[in-house]
Amino acid sequence: MTDNYGPEWFTAASGNQDIKTHKVTNTNELIAAIENANSEDVIVLSEGNYLIDKTIPLSKELTIRGANDKATIQFDALKTGFLMQPKGLLSLENLNILGTPEQDLFNTLDENMSMAYGIHLKNVSVSNFKSVIDASKSSFADEIIVNNSQFKNCENGFLLDKETDDKGDYNVEFLTVTNSTFENISNEVIDFYRGGYDESTIGGVLNLSGNTFMNCGKTDSDEILVNTRGIVNVTFKDNTFKDNHTKLTAVLWGGAKGQQPINNTITNSGEIKVVENIALKLVY
Repeated sequence: MTDNYGPEWFTAASGNQDIKTHKVTNTNELIAAIENANSEDVIVLSEGNYLIDKTIPLSKELTIRGANDKATIQFDALKTGFLMQPKGLLSLENLNILGTPEQDLFNTLDENMSMAYGIHLKNVSVSNFKSVIDASKSSFADEIIVNNSQFKNCENGFLLDKETDDKGDYNVEFLTVTNSTFENISNEVIDFYRGGYDESTIGGVLNLSGNTFMNCGKTDSDEILVNTRGIVNVTFKDNTFKDNHTKLTAVLWGGAKGQQPINNTITNSGEIKVVENIALKLVY
């Protein structure tokens, strides 16, 4: 045990000993549980439909989990489902999540994102949103982790592309998407951007493995389905691309960065292009 190490005055951190599980059966109980829960608490939704007509701000660590796969959260807020704030870490599990074409499931504060946030999605189905996430400039996530999830009938997927002044900044450190499906995402599926000449930042980490992309990119103006411009560390393997509409599936940074696609299957979709160097914009 860690208690056996270190000087006598040292007490090993043991985490939150007062973690509670809140079981809810309707929307009012869900809203109250989110507002009143302590950091690290778990909220469990029984079977049913939970209609939420306002934005939920999140500045603590929270898990919202369906007791089975039959719990549905339906957002009817004007713009945003969950508004991520500094220190917010939201885990969503075993849920169906519905939105409208005017909404983003996740946004970040436009200003004052003084600390990082995080998002974990596991076994969730997301549909009908404008975007899954549209991160603001100067916002930063430690990690966005997606596993065994489905995204369908959205305009955009993951928009992490706001640091376009090209000073070496980017919007998330670790973006991990595994064993998930994207279908009918009409515009950008993933846009993960880092620009500029600042080599003191190594540019984020993307792991895109074991996913399926179908009928995506119909209105994508840059003609790249998965955009990783300037991201240095990219794993791109075991994915399936079928009937997508962009000229390119991805542009990977070979040369010194060593990015290579591994064991991907492409059917009636754009090629995966590997370039030696990426042209950078001049910044003065």
